[in-house]
Amino acid sequence: MRSALTILLVLGAGTAQAQAWGDEAGCQRVRGEQVLTDSVFILWPDRIERHESNCQIKEIDGDINLRAVITVECSGEGETWDDQYGITPVGDDFAIWPVGSPEFITELRPCE
Repeated sequence: MRSALTILLVLGAGTAQAQAWGDEAGCQRVRGEQVLTDSVFILWPDRIERHESNCQIKEIDGDINLRAVITVECSGEGETWDDQYGITPVGDDFAIWPVGSPEFITELRPCE
């Protein structure tokens, strides 16, 4: 199990100023730009942010440098639920997907 601090250190390695990792729309949101899509994905050191939900990281099982599962507690639209995401490095970026739907892979890069 790894803490949110560990994910910050691991994901921030090599990109000292990166505080968040995201897809294109996610990085636009981080920069304060207008986002015209619902497919927003941002990985912060302590949470995963989607279009209409926020998920607090509870646990990281495995080695984030190889392949890991991130367990989160999510809330959005008046609901609360637990979820899990798989994550693995892809070159200098990361691929992340819902464990229950591995076909929905999102590539995350540092938001600068």
